[in-house]
Amino acid sequence: MRIINNLYIVALSTNKISGAAFNVFWDEEKTLSISPSPSLDPDNKLLKLPNFILTPHIAGWTIESVDTIARVLATNLEGLLKHRFH
Repeated sequence: MRIINNLYIVALSTNKISGAAFNVFWDEEKTLSISPSPSLDPDNKLLKLPNFILTPHIAGWTIESVDTIARVLATNLEGLLKHRFH
């Protein structure tokens, strides 16, 4: 993963890409197996870039997204029950 991080650092620093946002930590699996609260290296160059955003994997859990998930689930379940029991 270090190679990918370095590629992002170069691309963001040289404006090859204007910005990037990750919604997972690069060592999430290893880090979360040790502690439920992952710690990040404060000296990581990506974290210091103004055009880089890092959020935890829960970034998609907004009121709106949960509402959408519930509506889609209900619609799909209703369709499954109608199909199966008619």
